[in-house]
Amino acid sequence: MTQDENLDEILLIDFLRSRLDDEQAAAVRKRLEEEPDLRALKANLENTFAALNCAPQPQVPDDLLEKTLSRIATVRRTNAILSLQQLDAPRRFRPTFSMKELVAVAAVVLIAVAISIPSLQLAKRRGERGLCAAQLGQIGNALQSFAGDNDDYMPGTNATTDYWLDRNGKECASNSAGLFKLLKNDYHVSPVTFQCPSVGGASFTVAPEMADFPKPEHIQYSYQHSLQRGPNTREGRYSEMVILADQSPWFQNGYDKSSAEEDCSENHRGCGQNVLYLDGHSSWATSPQTGVEQDNIYTIANNPDSYTGNETPANKTDTFLLPAWTRR
Repeated sequence: MTQDENLDEILLIDFLRSRLDDEQAAAVRKRLEEEPDLRALKANLENTFAALNCAPQPQVPDDLLEKTLSRIATVRRTNAILSLQQLDAPRRFRPTFSMKELVAVAAVVLIAVAISIPSLQLAKRRGERGLCAAQLGQIGNALQSFAGDNDDYMPGTNATTDYWLDRNGKECASNSAGLFKLLKNDYHVSPVTFQCPSVGGASFTVAPEMADFPKPEHIQYSYQHSLQRGPNTREGRYSEMVILADQSPWFQNGYDKSSAEEDCSENHRGCGQNVLYLDGHSSWATSPQTGVEQDNIYTIANNPDSYTGNETPANKTDTFLLPAWTRR
């Protein structure tokens, strides 16, 4: 169909639908009289319109709206159920990490543990040293109070023998009986105060009949030689003389000459010892040579090759810390 024919068809449709004004309608009627082809096209259009008018018209049901809304709701519910089923459906397992990644993570964890454990152990040991020093400070305060009540003399054992070490069947005295007087006379210390935190030990109750610590595990500090009378606070170099420290490494199992002069107390794994000075202050020392004029606090001044068990300090400033506890 040519463009002119399309225009004529549109024009005739408007003519048959009475959509043209009078002038246009008159022009179409004149052409119909003169043009047979236009009359034929008009006849075809009339037949088409007649067929459409004869076709049955569908009737819209009264409940069309309700049925439509119900259908929409059903479709929505169905889609929701399908979505849940998809979520619950088993999925194919896929590891979050590859084996190579897991090995790398495990290596990092092992390295972190290897670094952190020594650091934690070091922090623990430093904490134990600090608590040990604090305990020596408490003992120092008690010793100063005792000296104030006893003409400036610190406690001694008042022993009937000069032997402080059990050798060759000799009767010996425990030097720790002097320190026990601080407990016996209630100088504001407890049994736990005499146990180094790095070693530990069992507590006990002080009974009236006691004159010394019951067992070796109840005391881990070595005290200045005081079998008869304790040191005098007015004598010697007041601030430099050591009177108490972590227990001696020389006499823990009798006498052990194999311990070198530089050996430190085993309380802190041989790394050093806390020491208490005559004036009451305490400090950490990495060497036993921390007394007056670098005196070794665990030996007598002349440091003999063998001890018989009745040696005494060489002079008033010679620190000679005896075994922490000696069985009588």
